[in-house]
Amino acid sequence: MHGEDMSDPVTVAEDREPRWRRQPEAKRQRLIEATIAVLARDGLGEFSLERVAAEAELSAGLVRHHFGGRAGLLCAAYQKIAEHFLEAIDHALANGPKDPVERLRAYLDVVQDPFAIGYEPASAWFALWNEARDDKALHDINRGFQAQYLERISTLVRDLTSDWNDVDVAIEARSLIALTDGLWQERMIDPDAQSRELSHEICSRYVVRLLAASKNPAACRLPT
Repeated sequence: MHGEDMSDPVTVAEDREPRWRRQPEAKRQRLIEATIAVLARDGLGEFSLERVAAEAELSAGLVRHHFGGRAGLLCAAYQKIAEHFLEAIDHALANGPKDPVERLRAYLDVVQDPFAIGYEPASAWFALWNEARDDKALHDINRGFQAQYLERISTLVRDLTSDWNDVDVAIEARSLIALTDGLWQERMIDPDAQSRELSHEICSRYVVRLLAASKNPAACRLPT
């Protein structure tokens, strides 16, 4: 009939549907973001595929299709946050000062405060970090992240101490990780007691002591 709309109703419905609903990778990323949001809001104890599906406005069946189940979804979220954290460090260093001391300070400004990467990623990371101790898949992701993290910190320490004597780069790098991980945990558990300003002051004092050690390394050497 003349003037009749001959468009396929299915096609029309698809065209009206948001693009993220039609694109598999966009749906997958939306589910990962929903997982992070649910973990941050409800914690791991209340986590479920149904809650993630509701948060993402998708079906629980689609969660299973993309990730196989709960374990695959948690791993994808953990990997996403790890990549986000490393990207935040890289961004701070790429756009920061060139002086080795100031580069170390720029790094510490990012890593000493979990909320620098956002409340939801930080909260979800903290929940999954604890779980990684007993979950092999999460543990493997964490180990891969730690290796990349250590590599970046070691480069900072190596640049800073290139003309120093008797410096163990690996020890100094791991000392920084221990310091910032501890500050991270304290900030996550009680952000009022462990303020960003206090964390910043602790990191600043560490840098001062590290620089002082460069001038008198013998005075800082542990007895054997």
